[in-house]
Amino acid sequence: MSSSEEWAWARRERRRAIYLERIASTTRSFLTRYQRVIADMRAEGLDRFVAEDFNQAVSWLNEAESNLDSDAERAQELSRSIGSILQGLPRFARNLREQEERKARNDEMTRFAVQERARVIK
Repeated sequence: MSSSEEWAWARRERRRAIYLERIASTTRSFLTRYQRVIADMRAEGLDRFVAEDFNQAVSWLNEAESNLDSDAERAQELSRSIGSILQGLPRFARNLREQEERKARNDEMTRFAVQERARVIK
């Protein structure tokens, strides 16, 4: 390999390394945000309402974090997938929780009404 070829190769390698460092840095910041979203959802108990999607996001987050230094492009791909899942997941989980709470209140009111009718009939 001639010196100009070696220089071109070294230059390409350096550009690639800079590119991968930039991907890793940007992806790391997204993963940090996703960790906060996941922690907040757990703290609110929302994970139980959307368990399948939540668990998938957690699994991909763990995989992305482990790939961050060794395969930044894979970590970036996973990060994008996590973002797609988490984009509306907290809101959707809150809606499901509200529906469950509303149903529980309605069931309680119905049970009370039935008991009250039974008491009046006696």
